[in-house]
Parts: sequence; C-alpha cells; structure tokens
Amino acid sequence: MEGRFKGNHASGGAGPRDRQVAAKRRHNKRMIPLLAALVALAAVLFGVLPSSAGPSLTGATIASDKADYAPGATVTLTGAGWGPNEAVHITVQAVGESWSQNADVTASGGGGYTYAFQLPVFFVANYNVTASGAVSGTATATFTDLSIGTYDQCSNDDGDGYTTGDTGCRWINGNLVASNSTYHEGDATVQRVWLTDFAPNSQHSVTLKYGTTKGGKHAYDFLTTWNYS
Repeated sequence: MEGRFKGNHASGGAGPRDRQVAAKRRHNKRMIPLLAALVALAAVLFGVLPSSAGPSLTGATIASDKADYAPGATVTLTGAGWGPNEAVHITVQAVGESWSQNADVTASGGGGYTYAFQLPVFFVANYNVTASGAVSGTATATFTDLSIGTYDQCSNDDGDGYTTGDTGCRWINGNLVASNSTYHEGDATVQRVWLTDFAPNSQHSVTLKYGTTKGGKHAYDFLTTWNYS
C-alpha cells in the first residue's frame, strides 16, 4: 500500500496493495524533520492491536507464541497457572468476522497446557482469545494476522528527484530532512505502507492519523487527493 495523505485505493494486480495518500506541506522553504512514526505506526494506522494478555483473578494465563501471524499460519496457545487437571474451554474469535475456533483442553498436573490451530487464509487483523475454567476463572489474550512490511516516505533530493542510482523518488524508512529532500509550501509529501496477504477481491478500510505541528511549527496543513503530487 502506498501512502500519500488522503487514502484512495489504487488497483494493482497480484502484488501488495498500493494506496496513496498525500499531505500538503506548509513551511516556508524549510524542512521539518518528520518521523515515520508521525502518522503513527501500524497499530494506530490500521486499527491493529498489539498482542496482549490478561490473567484471570487467580493468575492463570493464556498467550500466543507470536504477536502477529500471516493468514493461514499455525498459532500455538500456551496456558499457565491453571488448576491441576483443570478443564479449560478456549475460544478464539476473529474481531468483526464470523470466524471462530473453540476447543476444550485439560491442564496438566502443573497447571499448564498447549493448543495449536490454523488461522483462516483470509486477512482478519485482530483476534481475541478467551480461556475459561471452573477453578481458575477467565484469562484473555489478543494477537493479529497483519504483516506490515514497511512504512516509507519519498525522499526527493533537491526537489525534482535523484538523477543517479535510484532515480526519482527514493523510499526511506526515516526522516525527511534537508540533506535528502526539498519540499516547499504547497508541496505534497508522498508516503506508502506495504500490506500483503489480502484475500482476492476483499475490501478493507485504512484510517490515517497525523500531526499538524512539530515543535510548535506547522509541518502538515491538510490532506490532499491521492494524485495531488
């Protein structure tokens, strides 16, 4: 997905989806360093929640072996601190989707267990995990199936692109500063995010959040159309 600050889907083919968004810069011929995180990182941009766990009142827990998975990957859940030989019911629910996974497991004499299952092959984003036992109560966890390759900005050298090497725009995962870019008032900074593993013909929405000032100085004025730049 390619970003410039007003998201409009750009059709592409079988590769990663591109979305371009543009933000109009307002700063009289001076560069303001812009962190890639200014527009927020993946968790904010796409509503993707970081992996987390909530223990039960007795301290029992359940956790996934990874914070993020590719669609169709195998997830291993591990329980700890449950009662000896306690029966535990596990529910994995795809947030905003009908897909769910249910299982009944029995904790070992030491209160632990593992359970492995396969995610659906289509992109979901967020999953909630709930584990419940009659003795230990309820523990929760979350994980995601969204792999964001990179969030980049267009470095344009002296304003009209580079003439050697990677000519034109060079995508960088860092700050736009005077040593690598020149943007004037009224220009748009081009940004992109790469996403993969979407189901064919599926529809998704993207929410962008951005800051208008940095250090009390205006950096972004407003969003523009995807092809403004």
